[in-house]
Amino acid sequence: MNTSSLALRTLGGLSTGEVARGLLVPEATMAKRPTWAKQKIRQAAIPYRVREPAELPSRLSGGAATVYLIFNEGYAAGGAAALVRTELATEAVRLGVPTLTELELGPSHTPAHKTNLTFRRKP
Repeated sequence: MNTSSLALRTLGGLSTGEVARGLLVPEATMAKRPTWAKQKIRQAAIPYRVREPAELPSRLSGGAATVYLIFNEGYAAGGAAALVRTELATEAVRLGVPTLTELELGPSHTPAHKTNLTFRRKP
């Protein structure tokens, strides 16, 4: 299971079918990915660790893509009774603003400058 699919399940609370639709893979394949990931982690003895701050900028584009997929499911729900899932779209915007601010400004700007930009941004 790639990090996007895991984040879509944990952060977005999306079902296996919703994640599969967002990543354009068959639902049966998506359902098997957690098992594959656990086997890979076990066989390779990959430890859990918190990323170092220097590693984070290279991971921002993946985070932004994940937030985009969460927003898409909220804005145009594929499997839900309602066409728009407002709470999901709102959560994606909440997660996306700091992610996009970091991508736009980069690590050289101060947190105060980033916060100021975030509040100026129009919804």
